[in-house]
Amino acid sequence: MLVNNVKSTTVGGYQLNTANMPSYAQALMFAILGAEGGWDSLNPGIVHRGMSNMTAEQAHKVALSYTKGSSAMGAFQHLPLYNGVNVLKQRWEAAGLNWKTDKFTPENQVRMTWHWIKSIYPGVERDLAAGNLRKVMSRLKGTWPSIPGGSQPNVHTPGFEGRYNGYLKTIQGSLV
Repeated sequence: MLVNNVKSTTVGGYQLNTANMPSYAQALMFAILGAEGGWDSLNPGIVHRGMSNMTAEQAHKVALSYTKGSSAMGAFQHLPLYNGVNVLKQRWEAAGLNWKTDKFTPENQVRMTWHWIKSIYPGVERDLAAGNLRKVMSRLKGTWPSIPGGSQPNVHTPGFEGRYNGYLKTIQGSLV
């Protein structure tokens, strides 16, 4: 299958169409991931191999052990702490995941992130289903500043819409 002219059925080693969520939600997750980080990444530009095989609690401790940067972690660069609060644990458990036993796998990172997006943007599913990607981008650019219009564009920012549309087409094509 072609995704942005790249033959692939995976994103960062994560199989397309394996998450239990609508195709447009998966496409959004993969488009965000394309400009943020990898499954084992930490801010700033650190890869801690094997982090995605640890429990969320263990991965959180690893993130906090790095003293440079924000320690934002995983493919979606969630902060491990915000104003002294373990927001990662809150998001993890709100998504129905066990902090102490569930691993920080790609599937669980996607699951937590999608749950969190829906909690901060209740209309996201309606807007994506209606094809209002630019509205979604506008609402999420403050959370992921690499999204077009955000405060931290990078080399991947201009390709956001193309990645989304490519992933959506690929995922929907695999459902046929």
